[in-house]
Parts: sequence; structure tokens; C-alpha cells
Amino acid sequence: MKRDLNLIETVNPVCDTHSQRTDDLFCLTIVYHPDLDRIGERSYLFEQNPAPVALSRLEPLFSAIGGSTAEPLSSTLVSRKPIWISVSGSDGVMIAPSTTSQLVVAGHPLHGPHEYTGSELERGLVLELANRLVLLLHRTKKRTVSAPALGFVGQCDALESMRHDIVQAAQQAAPVLLLGETGVGKELTAQALHQSGPRKEKPFICVNMAAIPTATATSELFGHKKGSFTGAINEHPGYFGLAHGGSLFLDEIGATPSEIQALTLRAIETGEIQAVGSKQTQKVDVRIIAATDEDLQLAIDQGRFRAPLLHRLSAYCLTVPPLRDRREDISNLLLHFIRAEIETTNAPVELSFSDDGQPPWIPSALVADIIGFDWPGNVRQLINFSRYLVGHFGSQPTINREQAMA
Repeated sequence: MKRDLNLIETVNPVCDTHSQRTDDLFCLTIVYHPDLDRIGERSYLFEQNPAPVALSRLEPLFSAIGGSTAEPLSSTLVSRKPIWISVSGSDGVMIAPSTTSQLVVAGHPLHGPHEYTGSELERGLVLELANRLVLLLHRTKKRTVSAPALGFVGQCDALESMRHDIVQAAQQAAPVLLLGETGVGKELTAQALHQSGPRKEKPFICVNMAAIPTATATSELFGHKKGSFTGAINEHPGYFGLAHGGSLFLDEIGATPSEIQALTLRAIETGEIQAVGSKQTQKVDVRIIAATDEDLQLAIDQGRFRAPLLHRLSAYCLTVPPLRDRREDISNLLLHFIRAEIETTNAPVELSFSDDGQPPWIPSALVADIIGFDWPGNVRQLINFSRYLVGHFGSQPTINREQAMA
């Protein structure tokens, strides 16, 4: 895609989503289906029996997490003659295609048996069936219930783990540091933290620290008295004052000017702020949530960030997963953002499609491309891409895949 963003490395994560996955199961997840409500349904493979698994119109059975019903793919365009999936080695699979049903795996038509490694499964293998359905073959944990959604769309292991961490951290008063690449949704995570805790009825104030001019940062953060400087025609409580009783989200904390870092550290440690032009301090009760896509340890080594501030902010760390670690969620996210754009623009788009052979508005091959893409700009990039699809192809019966991926 020409709309790629540069990948940004993050601070060392507090947990490694790719470590110790020996208890994970092989799984097929529906990521595109004529019945869009079936997206996200799973079928766990080799759970009780290591024998080869048949994949066809009639088998295996798929069900939603926590669902009470299970159904096969059912699409009449998928052959009854099965594709066979078998265990290969310790952590790989062998896929043998059917002679009567077209199968594309990871963007390549499969004409004969092929072995796929554990590392390929770790990333997720995208299977496109009969130019209609898309499945993801991957490793995942088996779950019968899910944590509260908390405003997030998706069900992957990394997101589920983060939801549990949010619920746990939300009950505490200590600062939280959110780590993650650009565009992963750190502000949404901060809002979820606020809404999940005892301060949810109080203010949630969001501040982009990179956007505050150094000359006015003290006033904007801690407030000022009327007449304390030229232009101070009214008293201003500052962001700390506005967030009293609630949460203050300090986004891009790594961009905070050095002198403001010292004042911020003092405010966090003492719970007191001093407005510009005031001789007295003021008590504030604020839960601090900070976020960065920077390596703050490197910033400390380079003298750009204060170690005591990092230590104070990182009482509780959460890593927001990148989109490439959430492949089973991508199609649901895509549809979520497209629906929002359709509602905003009133574009004449019909996302639902039938099994009659007429091409859907979003071709299955395009969905496979989208899921297989690494999305260096993460969720923000996917949102922009969704807007692009609606804006450029909203009046057309189907999206031109080549143009969309150009």
C-alpha cells in the first residue's frame, strides 16, 4: 500500500505475547463470510484427536466464543469435497487442497499438499475459499467466555489480555504508562481505564504533550492567575485543575519539555500544583495516565527524559498490541470503521452479500490482502484506509482490488 506509515519501535513491553504458547491450540477463525454475523466464529483443531481435519462446506463446526450453537461454513460455493489439514512436525501443519474447490493460502493458489511452519502459523495463515470466504489458521488459547468489551472491537488473545489488565489497573490509584506503536489506540485504552474505575463519573482530560508550546506549558498544565502575564485576562485552572477528581491523560509524554517534566513529577508526587502568578500551592486529586511510542530509556540515556519521572509513571505498565498481532480482529475492525464512514457520508454501500455468486462490495481477495498486511500505522491507518475505500468506491458495485491496494 502506498499509504504505509513508518514502523515505530516502542519501549520494552511488559509482556511478550509470543512467549510460552505451548498451551495454544490450532484454530480456524472465520474472518469473512456471506453471513457477516459469523465473523469471529472459531473451530479448534486437533483438540482431542491428532487425526487430519476435513475443511469443507459441511465440516468442521464453528461457534462464537461462549456461543451455544455450532455450524459448518454452509456456503454453497464451497465444495463438499474437503481440504485436509494435518499436523506436521511439532508445531506446523500440512494443507492438502481439494480438486473441486479453489484455495488460496497467504496470497498463493494452492494446487498440491504444502507444509507450513510454526512461525507462519504464529503470524496467521490467511485461507481464501472459493473466492468467497476467508479463514485464518492460527494458534490461540481456547476461551468459553470473554472479558467486557470496554469499547474495543476484537477477540484476539493480545486484546483479551489487555482487557483484563485494564480492569485490574483501573481499580488502583497509581499512574499508568501505556506503551505502544503509533496508531494502536492508546487514547482509547486510556478512556477504557478511566471508564472502568471509580472515577468514571469525573472528568477525563486528554492532553497532547507534543502540542503544548514550551512557553505556555506551565500555564496550560497548572493554571494561572488573572493578570499574571500579558494576555492573562482571566483565571485558568490548568489541565491538572480541570481533571480534579478524575483522570488526566498525558499523551506523547516523551515530548514533554525538560523543565515541565520536573514540575509534572512534583505534581504527581505531592498532589499539589502551583498556578502561574500564585504564591500558594493547590491540592489536586488526579489519576495520571501517560502514553508514548518512544523508547523512554533511550531518551533518558540521551538526556531528553528524566529517569525519576519514568519510574513514577510506570507504576503500572500496559502494552497496547500492534494490529499485526491482532489479525483475527482486522476484518471486524474494517467493517466497523466502514459502517461508521457509511453513516457519516450516506454512501450507497451494501456490505451484506448472498451466496448467489454475485461479487460482494468487498472482494474476499481484498479481505485476505488486508488481513495479511502488516499495518505499520496500526488502527489509525486502517481507519484512514476504510475512509479511502468508501470515498473512492462507495458508488461502485464492488471495490477494485488492484486500485485499492495500489
